[in-house]
Formats: sequence, C-alpha cells, structure tokens
Amino acid sequence: NVIRNNDTASTGGGGVYLNHGSAEIVRCIFYGNDAGDGGRAVKAYHHSNITVRQCLFYDNLGGWPGYDGVCCWNTSNATITNCTFIGNNKTISAVYWSHIVLTNSIVRGTGNNLYTSVDSTITSSYCNIQDGDAGEGNTSADPLFVGAGDFRLLPGSPCIDTGANSAVSADIFDLDSYPRIVG
Repeated sequence: NVIRNNDTASTGGGGVYLNHGSAEIVRCIFYGNDAGDGGRAVKAYHHSNITVRQCLFYDNLGGWPGYDGVCCWNTSNATITNCTFIGNNKTISAVYWSHIVLTNSIVRGTGNNLYTSVDSTITSSYCNIQDGDAGEGNTSADPLFVGAGDFRLLPGSPCIDTGANSAVSADIFDLDSYPRIVG
C-alpha cells in the first residue's frame, strides 16, 4: 500500500490520523504527505496505540511544528519495528506524555530525527539513527542505500544482519518480500 501526497490542513496525520483508537500498519509506503498540525505521515492522538512494522517513510515534509514521520501526541503510544525513515524532519516524535519503542529501523532525516517533549520517551535499539542515539545496538554509520530513491541496502551495509531477531517472528518479510531473518 502506498499512501502519498495527502494533505490535511489542520488536524495532522496526512497519511493516517488516529484519535482514541488502536491500529496496526504493516508493509506500507508513506511518501510526500503533509499536515498542518504534525504527523505528516502518521499521527496517533489522544490515548491512541499504534503498531508500525515493515514500512517506508520518505519526504513527508511540511511547516510548523514539523513532526513529519510518526507522531504520538497526548498520551499515545507506538511500537515501530523494521521501518525505514528518510528525509523527514523530526522524524519520530513523542509529545505530551507519549511513548515510542523503536527497534530494527533506519532513521535518516533532515533534522532532529527523534524528538520528545513534556514527559515523553522514545526508546530505540538496534537502529541506524543519523544523529545518533545511545540505545543498545544502535549505530549512526551510513546505511549504504542503493541510490537516490532506492532505499534497499548495498552489500556491506552496517544494517545487514545487525537487528534483534527477538523483535520479529521468523515469517516476517521486507518490502521486497525477502525474509527479515536469514540463517
């Protein structure tokens, strides 16, 4: 599923907006979405819980306040696993008593890649985060993408075979339908 070039002028969640609910988003591509109030691609708002797996988020950019990838707002929570985020500003945001767990993901953006405010947390592990993060197994090395607009990994990428297998089941596949766990 490709969710692209959507625009919501005031509420946020240019691709997906969740209010007082729960959702699971799997194997989707979010591209070029915009929103007037944060969460250019996905916004979980007011006591919402969201799981995001095996998704690609790129070039979801907009104006203020710039929460462009996945944004949890006002006591919302997210679990994000095996996702790639490219060219988003404040790529993953937890705002106002919200919490996010990020695992086995690549986060390369145009600004503050992980953003928290007002008693919120983002816990990351086994991720490649451009501006760094102290989580277990994290790196900030160049992930070695194939090229412009092609976010598959080249041989020798520091992101190959470095994730936590315990974060996924053996039957999980990437966007190209290759198994996530090899060997």
